[in-house]
Amino acid sequence: MIDLRIVGAALLAAALAGTHWYAYRQGAQAVQIRFDAHVAAADRAAVRQADENRGRSAQVEERIVVQTVYRDRYLTKTVKEIERATQPLAVCPVPADAVRLLNDAARCAREDRPAACGAVDAVLDTR
Repeated sequence: MIDLRIVGAALLAAALAGTHWYAYRQGAQAVQIRFDAHVAAADRAAVRQADENRGRSAQVEERIVVQTVYRDRYLTKTVKEIERATQPLAVCPVPADAVRLLNDAARCAREDRPAACGAVDAVLDTR
């Protein structure tokens, strides 16, 4: 015959194992739920940040377009003013060096490179 203490101990061990397994499963589910919530929050934050970045990018692009339009207008106006101011020079003899300097100045203005048209290409005082 089987001793009742052995049967009781086996039943107690089985009961404890079952309750511990149940508690482990419940804890794992709770941890998984919290993890999923954190992942979802991070995903929402990433989407929100991407939307903000797109908005900022659009604003910067718009500002660059506006600045480019105004810069182009300014350069066109400046080149036209130079052309208007130098039209009388077309009828009088101008030394080749002066023509070269004026053409270099106009090219520099068209290319929008004021740093490159600095001291190296300075106008010489020929007085």
